[in-house]
This record gives sequence, C-alpha cells and structure tokens, in this order.
Amino acid sequence: MDRSIAPTGALAVARAALTSAKVATKRIAVAGSAMTALALAGLVLLAFAPPPPLHETALLEPQKGRIEVRFGRAVALAGTAAIVASPSDGDDGTAGGSVHVFGDSKSGWRRVQRLTSAERDAQDRFGQAVAGAGSRVVIGRDRADESGEDAGGAVVLRRVGYHYRVETELVPEAPSALSGFGGAVAIDGPTIVVGASRDDTTASDAGSARVFTLTDSVWKPSITLLAPDGAIADWFGSAVGVSASSIVVGAYGDDDRGEKSGGVYVWTRGSDGWTLETKIVPEDAKAGDWFGFACAIDGNLLAIGAPRDDGSGESTGCVRLYRRTARGWTLEQTLRPASGVTTTWFGYAVALDRGRLLVGAPGDDTDGDSAGAAQLYHRERNEWALAATLLPTSPTAGAQFGASVALHDDLALIGRNWDEDAEQVSGKAWVFRLESGLVDGEAGATGKKPGKKPAKLRERELESTPATTPAPIATPPRGDVGKNSSTRSSASPLIHCAVASAFAPRTARRPLRSSRFASGPRAYFPSVSG
Repeated sequence: MDRSIAPTGALAVARAALTSAKVATKRIAVAGSAMTALALAGLVLLAFAPPPPLHETALLEPQKGRIEVRFGRAVALAGTAAIVASPSDGDDGTAGGSVHVFGDSKSGWRRVQRLTSAERDAQDRFGQAVAGAGSRVVIGRDRADESGEDAGGAVVLRRVGYHYRVETELVPEAPSALSGFGGAVAIDGPTIVVGASRDDTTASDAGSARVFTLTDSVWKPSITLLAPDGAIADWFGSAVGVSASSIVVGAYGDDDRGEKSGGVYVWTRGSDGWTLETKIVPEDAKAGDWFGFACAIDGNLLAIGAPRDDGSGESTGCVRLYRRTARGWTLEQTLRPASGVTTTWFGYAVALDRGRLLVGAPGDDTDGDSAGAAQLYHRERNEWALAATLLPTSPTAGAQFGASVALHDDLALIGRNWDEDAEQVSGKAWVFRLESGLVDGEAGATGKKPGKKPAKLRERELESTPATTPAPIATPPRGDVGKNSSTRSSASPLIHCAVASAFAPRTARRPLRSSRFASGPRAYFPSVSG
C-alpha cells in the first residue's frame, strides 16, 4: 500500500513556499557570485589602469611682441624659480639667444627677468643649455666667440634678492672652433660641469667635459674629463650631470655595441681628486640606441636615456635606472613605453629628484602626432611605477612637448621648442605642481583638473637695469691633462638683465602664493645668500 499522500491545503502551500525560497536563494547566490566576480575584475582592471593625466598649473609663454625662437629648448628649476631658455631668440636678427626667469607670485607665475648676451651681434646661442641649484644658474653659450670662433662659453649667475646677477664667465683655456663648450651644463653646490661634445683633444668630435669648483667664493677650473677610449664622433659631453661627489657624462655616439649605441662614464671625487669610477654600456645595447643622450644623477641613483632604443618598437626609447651598491653600479630597472608604438623618443630628456624620475617623450602621439608627453615615476614596493602622465591642456600636433624637463621638490617644468601657432619656431613651457613630500617609495601627484584651459600668463612691461660686473678671476697655468679650462670676467657687463618691476623686494622667506591655487603647497622665492 502506497503511504505517500499528495499534500493538500495549508501543508501544500507551505511546501511550495519553501521550494520557491530555496530556488530563489540559489538564484541570488549565483547572481551574487557573478556580481562579486565582476567587482573583482573591475578592481583588477583598476589596479592595472594607468593613472589619470596630470595637467599644468601654469603656462609660460614667450615675451609679447618678441620673436623668441626655440623658447623652451632648455629648462631648469633653481629653488622656486623657473628658468626657460630661447637660444635662437633674436628679433633684431642676431639670434643671440635669451633666458627667462619666472617666479610664482600672488597673481600667478610671472616673468621676473629676461637675460640676454651683451654681444648681440654674435650668434652665440645663449641658453643652449641651462642648469640651476640653490641661488645659482648656469647658462651655456656653445657658439660664443670671446675665446675663439664658435669656441663656446658658459655664464654663472647668482640670485641677489629677487634678481640674478652675473657672477663669472667660464671659458675653455685652450679653445678650439666649434668645440661645443656650453652645449651641456650641470651644477650642484660648489661644482659645475660644462660639456664640450665636439672637442677634438682625443679625436675629431670625441668630446670633453670641464669641471669647475667654487673655492674661496671664486669659481676655479678643476679638471678636464676625457674618455680614455674616446674615438671619432663619440660626442662625449653631450649630456652631463653632477651630484655631490659624482659626475656623469654621456657619450651617445660611442660605438662599443654598434654605431652610435652609446655609453656613459661616471667619475667620483676622492682625496686624490676626480677619478673615473666606471663606464656603463648595456649588454643588450644595439647600434643607433643613443644610450647616454640624456642622463641625470641624484646621490646613488642614475637615470640614462636611450631615445632611439627599439625594445618596444622603432625608436620608442627607454630609460635605464642604475643604483650604486657595494658591488658598484648595477642595473635596477629598465623603463619602456607600451609595445605597439613607434618613435616616441622616450628618454629624450630625464630628471631625478628625491627618488622621483621625470621622463620626456617628445614623439609621443597620445594627443596628436608627435605632440609629446612626459611621465613621472616613483618607487613602489622596490619597483619603479608610473605615478602620472603630464600633458598640456591644449596639445599641438608636432609640438614635441617633453623635449626638455626639470624636477625639483614639488615642481615639474616641461618645455617644447616648436609651436605651429607662431609665425616663427617658438615654443612654450609648462609648470606642474606636484604633491609635496613625494619621496622614494611614496606615490601621488596633484595638479589642475583637466578640462579648463589655464590663463595664459603674460609679463608686465620690463625695465632694463645694468648687471653687475664680476670680479676678475685669475687664470691658472695650463695643466697636463687634455685642455684645462679657465674662468674670466669681461670689462663690460656680459649679460643684459631686463627686470620686472612687479617684483619689489620683500621680506626674506615670505611665502608667495597664487590666489588661483590657494589650496596647493606654499612656494617661496626667498632672498638666498648661499
């Protein structure tokens, strides 16, 4: 006898409800799992997604009414002063060059000075290279004629109050035509390095670099650096850097791994003076990489650009990071753009500061064909990671943004030397405000939100004031190593200084803040005596 009884009445209803609840629970569980999976996938994508682009705080432009040819060719940061060079500037037809000093005031970034060579009849390319540290700025003039036809030179300026004054001029003691002296410059504390990439001491265009040291308030020549294996067209000295007791010199024409594969030399200063520590040549370098075209050093960290490296595509470029350890300089990491792109020239310009790396890629096509870009990296869990991509709010195809870069504290300065909007080849420069306190192993960068075009900052009318003449410098006797260098002063002011009347003297270390960016970190433009 079958004892099963079909459910009837309330029992049937209860059982049906229980069955429906179980089915619904299973469906909810499945749906929940799917939603959880989607959420996890989203988090993974978010974790590997590139950070949003960072846009500029201020736009620095050529002086109104002037033809500032190649404005932005070279840039530097000295304290909170932004230095922008225009080495082919010459609305009077001289193409002698000019250098512009900008400072952050209550009304935003403004031009403080416009510096030009006193000898405007000579096309000396004043501003072909610039470097800054503390209260001093070094300006390269690789076609100056004072010590010989196109032999080159460099000028050291020191900030007195809010304006720069000529401190001295650096020239090669035994000049040669077209040596390129002043084509690359670097300064750190009491040491200045000046590159002469076409110097013929070792071989034709083998190159050299001169070192100057501040002794008893006088810049004196220390040594001329030569590559022990220098060869024709190595262009040793085309890039230079200095940090404390270390000097790095790039020779992107070096042929150790093939024609123009490139190489980099590191010198250290000890009790016996400057000695060659090592030569760096990547084992996987290939012909045409241009390793050493750009280089920067910060303590025990070294960044070397190879803008024509083909690791990710034709001329995509790369940056190799080396760290000094007990075993010497060892490769820490190689940074390259994403694969599938070409001719980005990543590593064309590099800058290091406080454990951060800024890389220029003037051929980047993110915002148009060769519009350019710059990328900021930081160390995260012992690896270098992209912190931000820096882009102009109004990009221009072919402008090559990122051709020059500078990084100091919470400021990044990026230049380009081409502007299709101008009648002449005239670029621009951009100031980016980074998060203060960004140090090795920490991430984060903040800036102006994209979408709103920044106001174009123009200067007030400028008033000319004479520059002080530096004290005479004694020329030391010629040494035995290559060509020793010397410093000299001119009887008349070497630099013409146009000073903005908007910057009256203020109390030292009074904070100057832009009212438009009041929430950002404070910026100082103090009177510095050291």
